[in-house]
Amino acid sequence: MTPESVLKTDEYKQWMERFPSTTEHLILNEQVCTVHNVRSHKIQTQLNLIHPEIFPELKHYKTKETQAALHVPNVRAECLLKFQLRPKIEWQRDAIPSCDTEEFVKEAAEAPNFLQEVEECKRFRATDAAVLSGRAEKYPEVVFLGTGSALPMKIRNVSGNLVNISATQSVLLDCGEGTFGQLCRHYGTSVERRLLAKILNSHALSHLHS
Repeated sequence: MTPESVLKTDEYKQWMERFPSTTEHLILNEQVCTVHNVRSHKIQTQLNLIHPEIFPELKHYKTKETQAALHVPNVRAECLLKFQLRPKIEWQRDAIPSCDTEEFVKEAAEAPNFLQEVEECKRFRATDAAVLSGRAEKYPEVVFLGTGSALPMKIRNVSGNLVNISATQSVLLDCGEGTFGQLCRHYGTSVERRLLAKILNSHALSHLHS
């Protein structure tokens, strides 16, 4: 669990090289970018077909830090990567989740009348008077980062709601476990410069947990 910046130092590389050549180093840090909440991505991808503005595609948060060049055997950790001891010692990647948006769209298209209803929704939006006249207001905008209870679940994170008052003003209502991850999925790598400075100035907590 070493940051990439530390892995790049000569001192740390020399320490790793002191281990026997048969040693495999498991590296778990900010470079891990496996999508672990496939169910959430699936639902959002399908809802995106109905209304791309209300349901934008979730983004994968990736660090800008480049990977260190290591000269020892190493394995980069992934979500649900397994190491088997018996009957054969090996890394197993069969359980690593796959996020295939094309498969999600194909599954939605198989639902009765789904594509027809999507087209009907698009036609309705195209003829909406407020949108055509330019009077439609984006703000205030509420982004539900979590609507669950005390424990995060597969498809529902714990309490957290972002209210975008304007392009430069936002209020974060509650900040349950995993809220930053939800922000990253919604806004991608631009979350740091676009939101954090605004949110930290306006953060409301409705209740506390022990």
